[in-house]
Amino acid sequence: MILTEHSKHKPKNAITISHVPTYIDKSNPPLKREPFKTILQHATCHTLDLVLPQEQDKQSLAQVIETHGKLHWCKVYMKLIDIISRDFFDIYIKTGDILMLSEGRAGLDNCFSLQGGILRLAIDKATFESLGLEGKAIPDHGRKHVKSRYAVEMNLREPSMVRGKKGFQRVIWAFENVLNQSVTWLFVNLRERSSFEGPIASHSPIIRSITPDIEVLDAIQTPSMKIDTFDEEDLLELQEWSSLAMLDSPRIRSNDKIDSYLICHSIACCYAEIQYLADTDWTRF
Repeated sequence: MILTEHSKHKPKNAITISHVPTYIDKSNPPLKREPFKTILQHATCHTLDLVLPQEQDKQSLAQVIETHGKLHWCKVYMKLIDIISRDFFDIYIKTGDILMLSEGRAGLDNCFSLQGGILRLAIDKATFESLGLEGKAIPDHGRKHVKSRYAVEMNLREPSMVRGKKGFQRVIWAFENVLNQSVTWLFVNLRERSSFEGPIASHSPIIRSITPDIEVLDAIQTPSMKIDTFDEEDLLELQEWSSLAMLDSPRIRSNDKIDSYLICHSIACCYAEIQYLADTDWTRF
């Protein structure tokens, strides 16, 4: 289930059918093949659910989690100018690999993100006009002739992004005079996932860890579909079944007994929860 600011209709569903290779080089995975390509397009997700077909997959997944350890992240309060200042800029952006996401609701508030050295600002029209930086209008399919929001992207790893260069000095001015408020950020160091002793320590990070939860779904009834003859009805059925499976719903168990009238209510609850995830600002937690 993919929910993005640029989605024409929300929620937007992307279903990919592919065969995962039997051997994957961990140091050089096939990033241009599915499902890796689709996963990499979405750097920030609140929840990841994996539905695996066999009991032995649970043991394999547990071994992977034990080998790589827990994923640690932290919450910090920073200004945009702090990101491009001195040690933080040199260690984490120029030579490091971090992932950051600011507070705010996509499509409504001013939101910022940093991935792979690329800083993206999604801002309203008034802020964009005061910023003085180049950007593009974010399509608003509800009002085609009104450009209410803009996206500004800059690659902070480019050689021109250094102090003294005219373009970088414009960025510094914009962050010191326009977007100068302190906001809440979620921070992940992708190279040292459990270390917060670098420049981030000066911002008093609130450290959190992600603990996976593995559950066994017994007596599950799966839909019977042929991949070679997949049609729209099969896709909708697969979407419905996967949504119920991720909720561990008793509706997909082979021994389930329920009045047919209540099935529609269960489906409506699934879509309501998905929409809630789309509209929630997760930096509040």
